[in-house]
Amino acid sequence: MRLRFHCQNRIGILRDIVAHFAHYGLNVARGEVGGEHGNAIYLHVPHLLHAQLATLKPELESVPGVFGVRRVNLMPSERRHLELDALLSSLTDPVMSIDMEGHVVAANRAAGQLLGVRVDEVPGLSLDRYLPDLDLPALIRRHNARVNGLRLRLRERTFLADIAPLHREHQDDVASLAGAVVTLHQAERIGERIYQVQRQELRGFEAIFQASPALEALTREARRMAPLDAPLLIQGETGTGKELLARACHLASPRGQAPFMALNCAGLPESMAETELFGYAPGAFEGARPEGKLGLLELTAGGTIFLDEVGEMSPRLQVKLLRFLQDGGFRRVGSDEETWLDVRVICATQQDLPRLCAEGRFRQDLFHRLNVLSLMVPPLRDCRDGIPALAEHFVDRAARQIGCELPALSGAALARLGAYSWPGNVRQLENVLFQAVSLCEGGVIDPGHLRLPDAGEAACLAGLPLEGSLAEILGEVERRVLESLYPQHPLESPARPATGGLPYHHCQQAEAPRDRRGGSVKQRLSREGLPSAALPLWLKLAFTGWIVAWAPTFWLLLGPQNYFWLCNLANFLLLVGLWRESRLLLSMQWLAVAVVGTLWALDVGTAALTGWHPIGGTEYMFDAGQPLLTRLLSLYHLILPPVAGLAVWRLGYDRRALACQAGLTWLVVPASFLLTDPQRNINWVQGPFGSEPQTLLDPLLYLVALMGLWPVLLYLPVHLLMRRLQRRGLLR
Repeated sequence: MRLRFHCQNRIGILRDIVAHFAHYGLNVARGEVGGEHGNAIYLHVPHLLHAQLATLKPELESVPGVFGVRRVNLMPSERRHLELDALLSSLTDPVMSIDMEGHVVAANRAAGQLLGVRVDEVPGLSLDRYLPDLDLPALIRRHNARVNGLRLRLRERTFLADIAPLHREHQDDVASLAGAVVTLHQAERIGERIYQVQRQELRGFEAIFQASPALEALTREARRMAPLDAPLLIQGETGTGKELLARACHLASPRGQAPFMALNCAGLPESMAETELFGYAPGAFEGARPEGKLGLLELTAGGTIFLDEVGEMSPRLQVKLLRFLQDGGFRRVGSDEETWLDVRVICATQQDLPRLCAEGRFRQDLFHRLNVLSLMVPPLRDCRDGIPALAEHFVDRAARQIGCELPALSGAALARLGAYSWPGNVRQLENVLFQAVSLCEGGVIDPGHLRLPDAGEAACLAGLPLEGSLAEILGEVERRVLESLYPQHPLESPARPATGGLPYHHCQQAEAPRDRRGGSVKQRLSREGLPSAALPLWLKLAFTGWIVAWAPTFWLLLGPQNYFWLCNLANFLLLVGLWRESRLLLSMQWLAVAVVGTLWALDVGTAALTGWHPIGGTEYMFDAGQPLLTRLLSLYHLILPPVAGLAVWRLGYDRRALACQAGLTWLVVPASFLLTDPQRNINWVQGPFGSEPQTLLDPLLYLVALMGLWPVLLYLPVHLLMRRLQRRGLLR
C-alpha cells in the first residue's frame, strides 16, 4: 500500500512516522519526499492491510507536524517512470540512454526491436556489439555538446543519430558527464518529415489556372503522364510554371505521399550542386560536417526529385546523373560506398537541349534518358485569350494579400495586358498586377497602374509563325500590328491610326483580341483542336454536294440492307463535322464506318461457316453467277475500316485524310455496283411492293429508305441547336 503524508518539513518527522510502522512489525520498502516545499512524504508499505490502516491512521495523524494521511496509487518516481515509458514507447524512432562505459541504461520499445531483444533485456547491453567501429563514450567526451545528424550503420540500416550529453549536478564540464541520450532517425524518413511540413503548401492540378485551350490541353497531357513511373522533361520559358506542373504531376502519381524535393542546377556552383544532390561522407573535404550530409536524392527516397534548369548542369554532374538514371546507384562525395535508391526524376529547362547536344554542351545519352516523357509549357503570349481570366485571378489574390478592397480592371488595362508580349510570362503578369493593386487608389486599375517596359509593343511581334500560306502569315502580322496599336489608339478614338487600307475584319480582330478565329492556321488548330477549320469553303461545298447527290443513288442501288442506315449516318456526321468543325463528330463518323465494316464481316463469316446470312447484303458475294471482279470489289467493306482508321491515325483530320475517305467510301462503291446486275438491285427495291422481305428488319428499313436525304434534312436543326448551346456557354 502507498501512503501520502501531508506534513510539516521538520527534522526527524520521517523517523517518527516510520517508528509507528515498526511498532506493528510492518516493513517500509521505499520512501520519497515530494511536494513543492518538501511538505509531502510518500511511503510504500507492501504488507499494510486496510484494517491495519484504519487502526494506524489516528496514531499517524497524531505525530507532531502531520496534517493528514491518505492512500495513493503511485509513488512520484513510479508515476514519472510510467509517464516516461509511455512517452518513449510512443516514439517511432529508437531512443537509448547510455552510460560513460558504452552500456545501455534504458531504451524504448523501438530500440529494443532494433537491437533484437526485449525491452527488459536492454539495460546492460554494450553498444560495442552493434557499433564496433564507433567509440560513443570517446565521442561524447570529445564534443561535450549536442551532436546532430551523426551517420551510423546499425544492423544493416543507415541512421542519423542525435546525441545529447547528460551531466551530473547541473554542470557542463567533461568530469560531470554521466552518459548521453541517443536518438536514431531513419535516414530515408528524414525527407518524408520535411515533405510533410511542406505538403500543406503543395497543390495539384487544381492549382494550374486553365484559362485557355492551350493550358487545358497541357493539363490533360500532364494528367496522363503523371502516373507513369518514368523520367519527365518539362520545357518552357522562364515564368511559365514548370515547377508548379512538376509538383502537380508528383501529387497525381503513385509517389504522391512520398517526398518531393527541388534543386535549381543553375543557381549553385558545381561542387555545391554535387553535394546538395548526392550528399557527402564524413570528412569528405575541409570544412565538411564531421557526421557527413545526406543529399536530396537520399532525402527523396521513394519520391520525386525535381531538377530545374537541367541544361545548366556541369558535364561532371551529367555523368553522375546519367549513371543514377541507368541503375539507381550513386556514391556520395568522398565515399566509396554505393547507395541505391528508387527516385523518379523530373527535369525542367528553358533551353534547347537538342541544340546543346549538337554543340557538345549536353550529353546526348542523358538527353534521351530524361526525354522519356516530355511536356511543352506554352508561353503566355500564345495564351492571350486566357489573360483576362488570369488577370482577374491575380488581382483578387493581390487584394487579399495586401488587405485592400478588390479593384476592377478597366477595358483599356485589359487591352494593354493582352497586347504585351510578356517575356516573363505568368510570373511577370502576377508581379505586375500585384504592383498595380498596391498603386491603385480609385478602385479601378488603369493602364497607368501597369508598370510595363516600353519595348513590350515591339516585342509582341516576335515569334510569328512561318507556317501556312503567305496570305495567312501576312494576315497574322496585320492582326498583331493592330493589337499592338489598339491600346494607344482605340478604334472609336478620334486619334485612330492609319491602317493603310487594311480590311475591316482585321480591325475587328484588333478590337477584340480574344477572338478565337485569330491567329495562324497552326495556332487555330492547336487552340481549337478542329483541324477541318483549315479546309477551304469550296472543298466543304464539294463534299456536301457529293453527299446530296449520292445519298438517294446509294439507296436505289443497294436497297435497304440492315446496316446501310449506318452509311447514311456516317455521311450525316461527316457533313455536320465539316461545317461545325467538330473533332467529336468526325470521330463518330469514323466509328460508324467501322461498325459497317464489322457488320459486313459478321455476315460474311457466318455465311461462310453456316450458309446463313443473319444481317443480309452479302449474298451476291457467294453467288457463283456473279463476275469474279464484282465479288472481289465487294470486299472493300471489310478492308475499309482498318485502312480508314490507319489514315486517321497517321494523317489526322486534314485534307489528305478526308480525300482518303472520299476515295475509299464514295469512289469504290459506285465502281463495284457498275459491275453488279442492275436488274437484281431493282428487284431489291421492289421488295415492299411485290416480293417477300428478305429479313425481319426490312419493313422498318424500307421506311428509312424513303428518307435518303435525311443527312441533309437533319443538318439544319442540329446546326441551330449547337449554335444555341455555344452561345449559352455549354459548348465550345
